[in-house]
Amino acid sequence: MKHKFTFAFLAALLTITGLTLIHPQLAHADFTHNRIIDDAMFDNIYTMGAGQIDTFLNQFPSSCISTNHGFGAPDPIGYSPNSGFEYGAVTTAGRVIADAAQAYGINPQVLLTTLQKEQGLVSGGNGCGTLAYSGAMGYGCPDSGTTHSYSGVTLYSINSVPVTSVSGTCVNSVSKVGFSQQVVHAAWLLKFGEQRSEGNIGWAVIKGDWDNSDDPQSCYSGPMTQGYRQICPSGATTYYDGYTTIDGVSTHMDTGATAALYWYTPHFSGNQNFVTLFTNWFGNTTLPYAFKSPTSAAVYMYVNGAKVSVPYMGMLQDYGVSPESIQTLPQSTIDAIPTPTDGTSTSLSYIVKSPSDTDADGGSLYLITIDHRYAFTSMQQFADFGFNQANIAYLPLSFIQSIPSGGSLSNYIQAPNSSVFQVSGGQKRIIFDYPTYQQVNPSGTYTPASYYMTGLVPSGKPIANRDIIVKYNNDATAYLLINGSYYVIPTFDMFNCWGFSGPAHNTPIYQVADNSYISTISASAALSGCVVNDNAGHNYLLGYNIKYQIPSAYGLAGATGMSSDLVTFMNQLPTASAPLKQYIKSNQGNGIWYVQGGMRRTVPTYSDYLLLGLDPSKFDTIDNSVMSSVQPSSVDVKLADGQVVKSNSSGTVYVISGATRIPYATSASFLAYGNDWSNIETYSQTTLDTDYPVSGTSVPPYLYDGGSGKVYVVDQQGCYALTSDQLASFGQTQSGISSAQSYTPAIFPRLALPNCQQASVYVKSPDQAVVYWVDNGQKHPITGWNALVAKSGQSNPYIITLSTSFLGTIPTGSSI
Repeated sequence: MKHKFTFAFLAALLTITGLTLIHPQLAHADFTHNRIIDDAMFDNIYTMGAGQIDTFLNQFPSSCISTNHGFGAPDPIGYSPNSGFEYGAVTTAGRVIADAAQAYGINPQVLLTTLQKEQGLVSGGNGCGTLAYSGAMGYGCPDSGTTHSYSGVTLYSINSVPVTSVSGTCVNSVSKVGFSQQVVHAAWLLKFGEQRSEGNIGWAVIKGDWDNSDDPQSCYSGPMTQGYRQICPSGATTYYDGYTTIDGVSTHMDTGATAALYWYTPHFSGNQNFVTLFTNWFGNTTLPYAFKSPTSAAVYMYVNGAKVSVPYMGMLQDYGVSPESIQTLPQSTIDAIPTPTDGTSTSLSYIVKSPSDTDADGGSLYLITIDHRYAFTSMQQFADFGFNQANIAYLPLSFIQSIPSGGSLSNYIQAPNSSVFQVSGGQKRIIFDYPTYQQVNPSGTYTPASYYMTGLVPSGKPIANRDIIVKYNNDATAYLLINGSYYVIPTFDMFNCWGFSGPAHNTPIYQVADNSYISTISASAALSGCVVNDNAGHNYLLGYNIKYQIPSAYGLAGATGMSSDLVTFMNQLPTASAPLKQYIKSNQGNGIWYVQGGMRRTVPTYSDYLLLGLDPSKFDTIDNSVMSSVQPSSVDVKLADGQVVKSNSSGTVYVISGATRIPYATSASFLAYGNDWSNIETYSQTTLDTDYPVSGTSVPPYLYDGGSGKVYVVDQQGCYALTSDQLASFGQTQSGISSAQSYTPAIFPRLALPNCQQASVYVKSPDQAVVYWVDNGQKHPITGWNALVAKSGQSNPYIITLSTSFLGTIPTGSSI
């Protein structure tokens, strides 16, 4: 009480020092002068029973009121309008305190703390004199009071020996003196002084007078048990605006329990002492912002004296409360905290307003995120976020205003990872690139939003003022986004050939930080390859930073039906100045390929390269990624005319002529056409049969050259040009030879026709001395030199040598 401040505060400090080994003390207990203790803590009658209180007191070796000390006091058992409080047999201090707490609905820990604050009886650090027992709670001891003597009253008992008189006590009434009467009257006064807030502006009601002249008056008679609380003061109702002056400071009563403590002890120092004692013994006097019980996952926030449930941890963080700060309270404490009954919602939400539309903020709606409140600027904006009335939580305006203001809500929000979204039409749309952001939001204003808040708004497609590539997080699949349509980019090669990273496009790639930041991707189509058709009859091979028009003869065509967006995108690649050459080469390899029938066929060897007459001007070098889009044949090779080949399962040698192969009948014929054995290339039978089927019977010894109109005899002994007369002599005609010949001399690149000698009708074998005259398809042996000179009319006739095998093909006629 008031007149006990100086003494009690000093005594309490001494007591705290003496308790260090039993109850470790806090270095400092936080004291908030306008919120000393919360109502739910003050009113919780279930914290300790009589036995628990006695056990607590027995921890103090010098306690004046422990059972170890043999302490006893009359048990308060009821109240009579005529005789006041009634008491029964002597019982323990724990029972007296518990009964008083139950009768008046007050936390017994509050009574224990007040006992220590006033006279130090709990610890006994101030001694256990009769005066301390007589005014145990400081009740009825005015600052200006005089000392009194009383007898015939059971103040207390020690070891069953009652103490019935006291001299020099400050207590001003016999009905208030002694341990039990002090506890009962103090419990009544503490409860009687408890203010209750009305509305949001701090108005409160207090019944009774400030001078403490009123003693408890009964509204009824009955036992002093729970539910029979004797709070019936006779004084008039007094109204306060929530403020009173303490130590010259205007102090707001944030809780009714705070008002009760100031009513009891109207000074800061005594109440700071109360907080220090209570905190050291029982924990905080104020409830945490967030709390739960040890047996349930449900989390609550303490809002203006009531508990409001928290549906999600993310929401708790948005209200500025870290999950690590959630405290575990006894279920009895949580049960003692009321749920709102004044129009306040029982559950938090990310959208809040006060219950009134006519209060100080005009009924504004707010979005709560990252410990800030942002005011909605219109109901259209409310709809843009996809919210509805069911999302609104109604909370006291004072609580709402305690959350820092972030100003007006923007239709652009930024997640903690810096992802920025435009919010409209009930969805958020991520903006990947800064130029687009500048274009759609020139003001640059946005609202920072938590991950939780960001996730509440459904996602739509990204906003982009150009084509972009979008990827999910931890997914290799890439999608081209053009004009709101997605197209799958199935391979990295296709990514390259379409030129996404080339100078024509340089398309940015954006990987979303969180897959939920975009709506589920539904691709319109997939890019079909690097060979495309523009739906106008033109086929192109796309080549990273250029596109080649493909001649129809190559049989290489893209599928029709490509979207107009993709055609436009494809046409941004510049077109090469000349159509694609039929021979192509990768920029990452030395192989040369021939495009035919919609596929590419390899030029297998350097010999073929030379025979085909290739050089860099004859082929296009394209990106390797593009090469893979032109499918290779599993067996096809591109062999040059004149290449000599054999299979790996046969000894027959062939010469390539166009798309066929012609066999050499004999090794003599093979050699006659200028070949040697090192020129032969070996391929599988399947490849040769598939790509170059056999044509004709074999390579003949007669060769027609259409360019010169000449016919040649090609023999192992030499090559000879035949005149028309000589043709007749050998029994041949130019037309007969040319019509049977499906190839040109070009297939025999190693045969140098300009170096061929002139033929003669006089021939011989290298193995014999006999000279033959060839005439009309027969060979006639000449019997001697003189006969030869006579026949030819020359002294030194021109004789050519032909192989024995070739001469064997000419029938023999009569000798000359």
